[in-house]
Amino acid sequence: MKHIEKGRPPKSLTEYKSTPSANYDGCNKEDIRKTLLAEQGAICAYCMGRISETWNKNLQKYKIEIEHFEAQNPEDTTSEKTLDYNNMLGVCNGNAGQPKKLLHCDKSKGNEPLSMLLNPSSENIEQYIAYSSNGKIKSDHQEVNDQLNKVLNLNMQNLVNRRKAQLDIAVNRLKALNPKGDWKASQLNKELKNWSNRNTKNEFNPYCGIVIYFLKKWMQKATKR
Repeated sequence: MKHIEKGRPPKSLTEYKSTPSANYDGCNKEDIRKTLLAEQGAICAYCMGRISETWNKNLQKYKIEIEHFEAQNPEDTTSEKTLDYNNMLGVCNGNAGQPKKLLHCDKSKGNEPLSMLLNPSSENIEQYIAYSSNGKIKSDHQEVNDQLNKVLNLNMQNLVNRRKAQLDIAVNRLKALNPKGDWKASQLNKELKNWSNRNTKNEFNPYCGIVIYFLKKWMQKATKR
């Protein structure tokens, strides 16, 4: 997970909110999806997998969905939080249609509340997130760690494998420069920029969080050598 810097809501949502009896069902979802997609660099707010406006034929929905961090009340679609853009996130399909144990992100979360420490729009979120070299996500904060596993199910094996695969890509690139593994700070910094920045399509690398985490750790060691 990484910090999402929330920007301005789409103009259509701002204008719609001022109309009488405005409700979530009536707002322009396409504009919201497009804005979230651009804002997040086309990665899911929770698992950091790729999201897009590609149509998922199996699920009959787009590969980006609108998630309310503070869950909306199905019986009150006019509440302030429901129409608050700052409460909206772009997420993946979360393995929808599969058994409960295989669901992740908002499909696993449902209406269960998350700690504000896990809000991707929080500037401090990354200080509570850590990774293991085997691809697992974790936290030293007990509540956060429990919710990563039990609410968001972010250590489902497929997600662990995908994170590990991205870390392997970065490590193999560095090993091509220096097989011994004692990489220079300049080499690590160059790789860090590659994983921290968006590409020409305004997209982040999927599952980039684990790579950024380890590159920063290795840079700290390199600067002390």
